[in-house]
Amino acid sequence: MTFLRAYFGTLCAIPRDKPASMMLFLSILLYSFFYPAAYMHQVAVKVPLAIVDLDNTHLSRKLAMAAAASQGVTVASRPNSLEEAKRRLQYGEVEAVLWIAPGFERDTLKGRRGDAAILTNGGYLIRTRSALTALSGALGEIVRDAVMMNLAGAGVPAALPVDLIVHPLFNTREGYGSAVVPGVMTLIVQQTLMLGIGLLLATWRGTSRRKTAPSAFFGMAAAFFTIGMCSLMYFCGFTFWVQDYPRGGDLAALFVVGPLFVAAVVGLGLLLGSCYSRREQSGQFLLGTSLPFFFLSCITWPTSAAPPALLWLAKLIPTTAGMQAVVKLTQMGATLHDVEAELINLAVLALAFGIFAWVRLCDAGPDGRIGR
Repeated sequence: MTFLRAYFGTLCAIPRDKPASMMLFLSILLYSFFYPAAYMHQVAVKVPLAIVDLDNTHLSRKLAMAAAASQGVTVASRPNSLEEAKRRLQYGEVEAVLWIAPGFERDTLKGRRGDAAILTNGGYLIRTRSALTALSGALGEIVRDAVMMNLAGAGVPAALPVDLIVHPLFNTREGYGSAVVPGVMTLIVQQTLMLGIGLLLATWRGTSRRKTAPSAFFGMAAAFFTIGMCSLMYFCGFTFWVQDYPRGGDLAALFVVGPLFVAAVVGLGLLLGSCYSRREQSGQFLLGTSLPFFFLSCITWPTSAAPPALLWLAKLIPTTAGMQAVVKLTQMGATLHDVEAELINLAVLALAFGIFAWVRLCDAGPDGRIGR
C-alpha cells in the first residue's frame, strides 16, 4: 500500500466508523460552542450578600450603599446580628457577609482602625472572588474618601501622592472563560484525536494482524495529522473569534508549534492504539486521563507551586507543552523565542512517540501480528 493510498484510505475509512467520525469531527464542533457556553458571562455577578450594620452611621450606611451598587453582589438580606448572617451563609441563603462593627465611623475619622469584616463561602471560588473584589473595592473607596475629607477639614491638602490604576495585561476582562477555555481547547484536540485513533486502530487490529508497511504507516499518520491540525486551527481561529476571547498574539508562530504538538499527539495515539485489543479501552483511557492531564499542564497555577517530580512527569504529555505554548502565542503575545522550551519538548515527544509507534505497528513478529 502506497503512502497516498494509505492517506486517502484512512480519511475515507473514518466516516464509515460512526463512533470515530463523531469523535474526530462532530465532537470538535460541539465542544467549540457548548463548552464555552458555561463561561459566557466570564465573571460572576449578583452574588447574594448579607449586610450587618451595627454602627448605623452616615459612613457605615455609605459603605453599605457602595457595596449594594457593586456589580458583583446584590443585597439579599440585612440581618440584625453576625450570628444570624453566619447561619444564612452556612445554609447557602447568601454567599457573602459584610459586617460593620460599632464605632466604625468614629474610629475611621479619628485615624484609628475601624472594624469591618467580609465573610465568604469558599466552596465556590469564582463567586467568592467576585464578592471579595466588589466588597474590598467598596470598602477601600469609602475609607479613603473618609480619610481625605478628614484631612481636608484639618487643613491638610486632600490629595493622594500616588494614583493606583489596575489594568490586566492579557485577560483584560478578567474572565474565567478567557483564562481557561483556550488551554482546554488544546486538551480537547489531543483527547478527541487520541480517542479516534484508538477506536480505528483497535478495529483494524481486530480484523487484520498483518504487517503494516512503512509507507502505509506514514500515510495513516499523515491523515490523522491533517485532522488534528484542522481541529487546532479551527479552535484557535474561528472559535476564539466567535467567543471573543483575546487573540492578539503571534498566530504565524502557531504554525510552527501546532505541527509539533499535533505530531506528538498522533505519535502517542498510534503508540497507545497499537496496545489496545478492544475499542472500549480507548474510551477508558480518555475518561481516566483528561482531568489529570489538564492539572499537570499547570495552566491554572504557576509551575513553582507544583512538585518537581510531577513537572518532569508532565513533560511526557503533549498537552503540557502544547497548552503553555498555544496560550502564550495566541493570548499573551509571545514569540517563538519565548516558547523555545516548549518547542524542544514537543519535538522530542513527536520523535520518540513516532519511533515507538513505528516499531509497534511496522516491525511485526514472525507470526505476522502487529506489535509484539
